[in-house]
Amino acid sequence: MLGPHVPVSSSPMTTILAPFATDVGGVLIALWSNPTSLLGQLAAHPATYQESKFGLKHRITAIDSGAFGMTSTHNIDKLEGARRLIETAIDLFFDNKDSLSVHNLAYSAFKVLFDLYPHKSGDGFSKQIDELIGREGWKSMSGIANFLKHADKDPDALLQSHHPIQGMIIIVFAVILFRRISGDLSLKMKAFDYWTDELAYDEIGIKEVDENAERAALFKQIRDNIKSLPFDHQIAIGKKMYKDFMETFERATRMIEKGQSKGLSFTQILDEHLGTSRM
Repeated sequence: MLGPHVPVSSSPMTTILAPFATDVGGVLIALWSNPTSLLGQLAAHPATYQESKFGLKHRITAIDSGAFGMTSTHNIDKLEGARRLIETAIDLFFDNKDSLSVHNLAYSAFKVLFDLYPHKSGDGFSKQIDELIGREGWKSMSGIANFLKHADKDPDALLQSHHPIQGMIIIVFAVILFRRISGDLSLKMKAFDYWTDELAYDEIGIKEVDENAERAALFKQIRDNIKSLPFDHQIAIGKKMYKDFMETFERATRMIEKGQSKGLSFTQILDEHLGTSRM
């Protein structure tokens, strides 16, 4: 608790906070409660709030809908909500942070996009994703999410070890659905997509567009070396590539567009900027 000795100046902010000066709980209520809803409940059930431990009766006059900047004119739709979850999951993934947090964020976004897809497109792609994941895949993804969501029926349940790659795979699915719904990827998603493509270049059959055999072989060797590393070392390189991609994306895009406008092939553009050999 803050005692009565706390100095209070005459600034507008301290005027707003003055009724809360003796109770930190009151400040938290003001910051995290919906003022309009709170006022409505107070009017409907005055006795409850008059007797509450937060003493809201004498503090409620300091709360209005704009006192703490809680008003907003920006509405968040499902797609934007999913984007924000995906981008946060991507940031946490490359920072090698808690894998369960990455998993939960990615799965929440993926499930929203999976449910949203049939409302945006009738091409049946969500059904293909459903079949690709399969019953066991869904069970694994949702099982981990439910483990972290509920404890009423399984309070003593234990979760098997969890690896960051499990969350990465869900991000991949979420990014695919996001692109098909929105028509494009955010910059962070593009950087993540670049990293996963590098890891699975041969496995998913990405065609090598660089016709310079020596340079293409060098890049393949780099990819193979990265894949041979332990995950912690891999992701350290991945984080640097992730940041570098975002920092250079616009410049590289302009470079390619300029080269194409001059009639250069992709290989010729690389020759111009990277050289024709490793020397």
